[in-house]
Amino acid sequence: MVCPKREAYESVVEHKIIEAGDRLERLRHETERVWWDGRTTFERALDNVRGQRNQALAKLEHLRMADDDAWPTVKAQVGGVFTRLEASLNRLEGLQDRHQAA
Repeated sequence: MVCPKREAYESVVEHKIIEAGDRLERLRHETERVWWDGRTTFERALDNVRGQRNQALAKLEHLRMADDDAWPTVKAQVGGVFTRLEASLNRLEGLQDRHQAA
């Protein structure tokens, strides 16, 4: 039987993945509206962050399949993946905000 704390954590992770997908979609949509210098580089960066989100999805599946002994280790790995994903999204949003302000 799965521990309620474990289920709650997995639910939070799933919510973060959905939220990251929403943020990526918003960034992509805003990027497609206007052509600007550096847009191609920005789109490549978006693709890279999409890859990080896919990695997070894979880690979520790994987390769900992990047995009780491996679960703490996988949970730590998931935390690292989300730290990098969040930092990448924040960086791209900052770049886009600076571009729109210019």
